[in-house]
Amino acid sequence: MERLGLGPDQIFKVNPCLIYARLTGYGQYGELSQKAGHDINYISYSGVLSCLGRFSEKPYAPINLIADFAGGGLMCALAIVTSLFERQTKGINEKVIDLSMVEGAAYLSSWLWTSRDIPGVWSGTERGNNLLDGGFAPYETYKTKDGKYVACGSLEPAFYNQLLEGLQFPEDKVVTKEALEEIFKTKTRHEWEEIFKKLDACVSPVLELDEAPIHPHNKERTSFLQMSDGSCLPSMNWLNQSTKNQNFEIPMIGQHTTKILNDFGYTNQDIEDFLKEGVCQDSKNLKSKL
Repeated sequence: MERLGLGPDQIFKVNPCLIYARLTGYGQYGELSQKAGHDINYISYSGVLSCLGRFSEKPYAPINLIADFAGGGLMCALAIVTSLFERQTKGINEKVIDLSMVEGAAYLSSWLWTSRDIPGVWSGTERGNNLLDGGFAPYETYKTKDGKYVACGSLEPAFYNQLLEGLQFPEDKVVTKEALEEIFKTKTRHEWEEIFKKLDACVSPVLELDEAPIHPHNKERTSFLQMSDGSCLPSMNWLNQSTKNQNFEIPMIGQHTTKILNDFGYTNQDIEDFLKEGVCQDSKNLKSKL
């Protein structure tokens, strides 16, 4: 950004109240700062990847949710919001946020460090052999008769007892993964869902992406948006109730270029010159969507 004349020093001369956020894989300095990487690399350096996976198997990356979206985008947005509050309440200006996705992923996962001394949570340093990562039979996913899955989170005694009741688990049998696998395979996911609707056992269906938007609870809360092409996307109705029952369309890249620049006071001729010079883009010349 400095090479473009848009570094923080140059920007703050124009407006010292701006908040300058830099989100990168490894940060602005350090021996890795100039190296390329992806989510899997960032969480590997954060220590988090070492905790993810099944017992006696290699670590696995949970798609790109931890570093890119949570430790990266979400943490950066939170840093900007807190900086805005800091500016408003303390008058702090010229704020530069230097967030690496390594640090964001680690901070997001702080509980992995702070919970080490909690009895019963960790049985050692081996992943996949602990309370919440597959080492405890009542906290696991199980395959059902129809090849689908249920999620079981019956940690506390009250939920655990309800689990045994719903499964009609034999009193003389030890609760193991193998025993639960055998029982869950005797009924379809829907049958188990109907059984546990009447109980508070923390047992739920593992819904697939096309199933989640049409689940009765999610439909009632409008948890997903209906797009103009018939597809669905998660909504933010919990933040803005006015968006309920509206149809949305994913914008094309540059779809609103002219309107936004007009709002900033640029004339149509200015915008036409920008487009010719490649300063900005317009959706009329593009086919791909964001």
